[in-house]
Amino acid sequence: MRNPYIIDRPLTEDDLFFGREKLFEQLGRYLSNGQRLLLLYGKRRMGKTSFLNQLPLRLSPRWAVAYCSWASLPSEGQRDPLWGLLLGASVALDQAPPVRTHYEKEPLQYALTYLEKLSANRPPLLLCYDDLTTEDLHPSAWEEIFQALRERLPQGMAILLAIRGTPWALRSFPYLAEIPSLQLGPLEELDAEELLTITARRKLNYSYEALQRIRQLSGGEPFLLQLFGSALFEARAEAGWVDLPAVEHALPHVMAMAEELFEEEWEASTPAEQLVLCALSTMAGRYGIASPSDVAHQLATLHIQASQEDILQALESLQGREVLERLGGDTFRFSSELQRHWVKEKHNALEVLQRTKQFRRVRPRRNIWRGRRIDWVSLLLWAIAGLLVLAIAFVWQSRKREVIHIGEPTPAPATLQA
Repeated sequence: MRNPYIIDRPLTEDDLFFGREKLFEQLGRYLSNGQRLLLLYGKRRMGKTSFLNQLPLRLSPRWAVAYCSWASLPSEGQRDPLWGLLLGASVALDQAPPVRTHYEKEPLQYALTYLEKLSANRPPLLLCYDDLTTEDLHPSAWEEIFQALRERLPQGMAILLAIRGTPWALRSFPYLAEIPSLQLGPLEELDAEELLTITARRKLNYSYEALQRIRQLSGGEPFLLQLFGSALFEARAEAGWVDLPAVEHALPHVMAMAEELFEEEWEASTPAEQLVLCALSTMAGRYGIASPSDVAHQLATLHIQASQEDILQALESLQGREVLERLGGDTFRFSSELQRHWVKEKHNALEVLQRTKQFRRVRPRRNIWRGRRIDWVSLLLWAIAGLLVLAIAFVWQSRKREVIHIGEPTPAPATLQA
């Protein structure tokens, strides 16, 4: 029986696709309102390419959609963003590539003319560039390019850049905040349940408890949901039923399949952030939910000294990268419970501590009584005996040694006086 869950490639328009309705509607409104330059954010494996693959079906017949991968462009195109946009457009539309010598004379004017020729005699065209990273947008040249494209891009053409990362990573570039954007996050609860149940309809059924547990472990991330579905289908397809114990039994297998994703996020974290993740993962009974003071207390149990300000900075950075989510105030937790299990199993704070100078371990004071058995009854008896000795000594020392007269002295006999 073929496994219906897809874990080895992006979804196409021929595959079952769940959720993102609000984002499709928002994109349609942007295009209808004349926005011609758009950004799509989403961390790795959040479904950016799958989302783009649905656009021909969702936007037809009002818009034609063409697609290219930024990562597949020649290195010269990645170094020169405007040249890269032209190369990508020629590949996406299968047209003659731009001429470099003509481009170098007047780059911006040549680019606008080239794009206008590509859009001629076509329905409105949306050019989608996938696989950009936040590092790709760092060169200062992008600011001038974005400004020119927003003002002078040919009518009937729009550009959508799909960026691996979150807006937080580009917060130091204020000009990006002016560009309309979409952000892919976790699926809503109903969409997550439909992904699991409808994909394997008539082949595999889930209990309510199992669905809730998978949603908690995956955090609603589409790729992790597909991993759980795939693993459970392989294990439970014959039985046709998934209950809570089956989900717990599949947990190590799913964790192993997601290890590459989690390892990449771990390596992208600073040592301080890694230390905070380790502390969160080992807080028993809290499911990774904690405030900066809770994390500081947990680190203190390992004799690691850290200020709450440093911890809060690390927590907010992890939240910005969507590794953690903020529940309110200064309370945080892992975006996916599965990642908390992975960190707890694969890493520990003492290992991380060796790679950072921001936090340090405090040598604990030696306690000479630690590990020794104390006979409290004997100590009590000796204490009572000591008190008795002190009482007796006090009474003995308080005796009066002088003679006390209790009446008048007896007079001498008269005979003796004579």
